[in-house]
Amino acid sequence: MALPLYVAHRAATLVLQVFDNSIVRFLAISVAWPALTSVRYFIVPLQSASARRAEYRADQGAVLAGHRDGLRLVLGRLRRSVDGSRNGWDEAICASHPPTELRLEALEREGVDYPLVPVRR
Repeated sequence: MALPLYVAHRAATLVLQVFDNSIVRFLAISVAWPALTSVRYFIVPLQSASARRAEYRADQGAVLAGHRDGLRLVLGRLRRSVDGSRNGWDEAICASHPPTELRLEALEREGVDYPLVPVRR
């Protein structure tokens, strides 16, 4: 259902990247602002929220399969990888994966004291 908006968003983004002419850029933004706004502030956050819920379900599936410690180790290794190109909106609302710290916390058993996950290099 969102495909036409994604196509319009991509077309407008390409026009804005390719053309330096301020009149062309103004016209592109004037025509495509509904698609640009809808995709950025409604569609992507909704799809990302669904993806984050699926990630938590996948983690719980790994726990049920008996891989809690292995998953904690892997997530501990991933904690150091950071994508510096994202801003606060992307990290908080548009991220397809929940923060690693929250995923690690969701893996903990009640009443068990967990040490910090060692990070190997």
